Amino acid sequence: MDGSKNGTFTDWFENGETESKSIYEMDEWMFTKRWNKNKILIKHFDKKNNADSEYYDTGKIYYDTIFDSPISGFTQTFYNTNGIWLMKNIGADKNKWGGYKNEFHEEELLHYSDILNSTFHNNIISFFIWHLRRTNESIAIDYLMKLLNHQDDTFKAEAIIRLGELKAVKAIPFLETFLKDETRPFRINRFQGMEMSNVYTIAELAQRAIRSISPE
Repeated sequence: MDGSKNGTFTDWFENGETESKSIYEMDEWMFTKRWNKNKILIKHFDKKNNADSEYYDTGKIYYDTIFDSPISGFTQTFYNTNGIWLMKNIGADKNKWGGYKNEFHEEELLHYSDILNSTFHNNIISFFIWHLRRTNESIAIDYLMKLLNHQDDTFKAEAIIRLGELKAVKAIPFLETFLKDETRPFRINRFQGMEMSNVYTIAELAQRAIRSISPE
């Protein structure tokens, strides 16, 4: 035996609620399927057939990746829970995951971000905010002010921070409504499956944003 990892392996995660079966050939990861506690497929990776996708707990697609030729690279598409695409990562080389460009379904994100949740969508929202800041700061500010009403405190916190960075004077009256909100929102690290408590409360974030906009 040369000590390399070969064959089919079954693993359990999240206290045994998630089952994963993977195939390795000479230490190379070739195939994985993962199911949640309800036996719904939530992850599918098949290197030989260029398949890479992940699903919500309902079984609906969260993202899929299409690997093209070495020239055109790959397209990774993210969807909301209704199956509508939100963002695409388009790469130049399927072996180089950096350096890709983003495309956004702007109409969907501008008007229906209220149905998104931080567990799956916080990275999409963050990328979209930066896109708007580069392309149209006025629309970015209006979008961030809309996010102040989001039911998810993670999005609300990011909106407060970005409005402060943009010196959005017209947002001050709205930011002032949060000065007594002691909620301490979570920051989601989706790639590591972690929730981390923010250092600041919503009230403290609002206070810092207001001071950034109007130091006096």
